Amino acid sequence: QDELNKGMELKQLFSELLLAVDRFSNEEPSVELNQTFIDEILEIFSNYGPTAISNDGLADPRLHEIVDTVPIRFDGQAMEIVEVKRPGYLLGDVVLRPSRVVVTK
Repeated sequence: QDELNKGMELKQLFSELLLAVDRFSNEEPSVELNQTFIDEILEIFSNYGPTAISNDGLADPRLHEIVDTVPIRFDGQAMEIVEVKRPGYLLGDVVLRPSRVVVTK
């Protein structure tokens, strides 16, 4: 029964993703289309559990991949996230992919 439920959930997930892909491939390319496609995919993700990693505050090596550093500001502290190069996602407590961030050093 558990396998059947998982199979049905995956079928629904892939059906929703394929509808988004169809819409993307059948419309004229535009910046607006790109953004709505991204929004649609992220909405589908949210229906199935993946959540965005928080990129506020200090970098956590378990959740963030540091790709660059910048000097600390006068009132700042080390490892403070100042820019997100690529958002990361969690599935429950499992890191699907870490956020790529720029931090102070």
